[in-house]
Amino acid sequence: MSIRANTKICRWFYTHNSPRQWILTGCIAIGLIGIALGNYNCTGGASIPSSQPPGRVRTDHPVVLLDELQIGEILAVDQLGHRSNAPSAQGIDASVWPTVQVQCDANPPADTIPLYLAKNNDPLEIASDKPTRTLQKIQGHSFLSFDFKQVRARQDGDPNAKIVLALSQVGPFRVYGDDPRTLLPAPVSPTGFAQVDQPEQLEEIDTRIQIVWPHSADGTLAPVGQAEFVNIAVDLFRHGSLESVPLDYAPNEATGYPILYIAREDKQAELYAATENPQRYRLPRKTTFALNGQTFPRWVFDNVPIEPNQDYFFVVLLSPVSKDPARRAYPIVWSYTAKTRTVLSQTNNHSPCLP
Repeated sequence: MSIRANTKICRWFYTHNSPRQWILTGCIAIGLIGIALGNYNCTGGASIPSSQPPGRVRTDHPVVLLDELQIGEILAVDQLGHRSNAPSAQGIDASVWPTVQVQCDANPPADTIPLYLAKNNDPLEIASDKPTRTLQKIQGHSFLSFDFKQVRARQDGDPNAKIVLALSQVGPFRVYGDDPRTLLPAPVSPTGFAQVDQPEQLEEIDTRIQIVWPHSADGTLAPVGQAEFVNIAVDLFRHGSLESVPLDYAPNEATGYPILYIAREDKQAELYAATENPQRYRLPRKTTFALNGQTFPRWVFDNVPIEPNQDYFFVVLLSPVSKDPARRAYPIVWSYTAKTRTVLSQTNNHSPCLP
């Protein structure tokens, strides 16, 4: 109800000889309730809807949530911060934009946004968490941008490096590089076991996907773009090393197994769960492999269903992201795609902010 409509109702009752004192009190109360619920604006009409879809506009408080953000523009820069596509490029500039319409003075919680980064097949780690908040204009509209400058990404000037960026360990993920595919013809080999008194003392773990084997329903090897299923093998190492966890290591205190997350294209990854119960995740098969006279543990997710010609990202964690982990995982992000060239999304998919 608008202020104008409320005024008409009050005037009708007032002129029809109703008790005027309680009418006045009631009208004031109705007006205050309407203002509190945000149904009025200063013009006396109902609030003007924006061009955004219903539920995609937030003006309640100047905070933009992390799951309302996306990685927009990515640019290679040299040591001086100048744009560069040359082998001398040492870092990147990355812009993060809200996916919903928010106030122009909105800030992320605690004024931080974690930008995760991984080079090639290295584990995903936080590269920066202090972006610069800016307002940019396109076609006369202002939009909010959180900018990361000169994030070191291409160590040693490697021009062929594939950089994976994300705002959380479960994405959404963006790949920056000529070839978006994860290519790992020779999985990394453990150098031995992590030496600890008790396996549970290993609290920081690199979860390395070593093999993704695409196949058909009958188990026959299939091309990446045609496969209906994949088998995903993961090895666990002490963080920052190639020392394998012990054979009796239990990654998850509740189940004893690691957990698979699957992201489709530019969506956030979802827990690989049972169809009949999305809260119950599917467990891998624990196996072993022999190398240099030693036997190491490995976990395999068999027959993971996928759709042909779809792009996926696979990530293995130690516990669901909805829970506070007892042990911290540093996953590699496996980019599963038949594309041999990176195709960056358009950079105009941002929402104008509200002054």
